[in-house]
Amino acid sequence: MMMTDASGDTALHKAVQSQHLDVVKLLVKEDPEFEFLPNHAQETPLYLAAEYGFHDALINILEYCKKPTYSAGPSNRTPLHAVVIHEHEGNENDWTKAIHIAASEGDVSMINKLLNHRPDCCYMLNRNNQNALHVSILNTQDKVVCSLLNSDKCDNLVDEPDRDGNTPLHLLAVSGNHVPELINHTRAKKM
Repeated sequence: MMMTDASGDTALHKAVQSQHLDVVKLLVKEDPEFEFLPNHAQETPLYLAAEYGFHDALINILEYCKKPTYSAGPSNRTPLHAVVIHEHEGNENDWTKAIHIAASEGDVSMINKLLNHRPDCCYMLNRNNQNALHVSILNTQDKVVCSLLNSDKCDNLVDEPDRDGNTPLHLLAVSGNHVPELINHTRAKKM
């Protein structure tokens, strides 16, 4: 697993580049303690999985590798940057952060993974100054709303206003949706 080719790629680099999920799983389970360092282009296997949009490999590396190497890759971009760039190439929509994408898609599993690896990411804001809770409410992703509210990492999201002054509770009221976990949350300011 420590052998590299002329480009500095390990077997895991090659498995990710070729999108061979079975090989990725085998390699990360074989030695979860092994630290997969960057190749000569400064790309770690985690970075490549993010850049290629190879989500299954990304999840496997994050789940099983004890030291997945989050170091910055080409142009000083992290794997999180690569995910966001990959998800939005040629797309001029508003979702600028990985957690916003996961919130809009209702991907509770990805949100939990992001929060486990970067607890402060729930406070990242999109162009409308909306956090992941705002976004999950706007996209009627009730499971995400509940997951965020149940996380002790995200308590302060409840009363944060967006660019228009709307808190997540305001957006919930306008949507006509009913999520008791937000309505009854201790931080929810009610008139």
